[in-house]
Amino acid sequence: MPYDEVAEAARSRARGQLAVRVIVAPGLRTDGLLLPVVQDSRDEFRQIYGAHGGEAFLIRPDGYVGLRPARASGPELPAQLALTFRA
Repeated sequence: MPYDEVAEAARSRARGQLAVRVIVAPGLRTDGLLLPVVQDSRDEFRQIYGAHGGEAFLIRPDGYVGLRPARASGPELPAQLALTFRA
């Protein structure tokens, strides 16, 4: 499933209370990506969280990681959002 579809489904489950951003490594091209992009120019996110391509992170408002599923399009993210937002 394309990232924009995953993001829309996540926002829907969160009843509009979720901001979605794509964090990309230095030099990574984002041609055709419809989501807001944050360029991690110093590669800090990957270094701190050990992120790999295609992963999704649910970062809570207090800054803690609420979920780190193996794949952005896997079943874990919708299930966690349903619990968090009682959707």
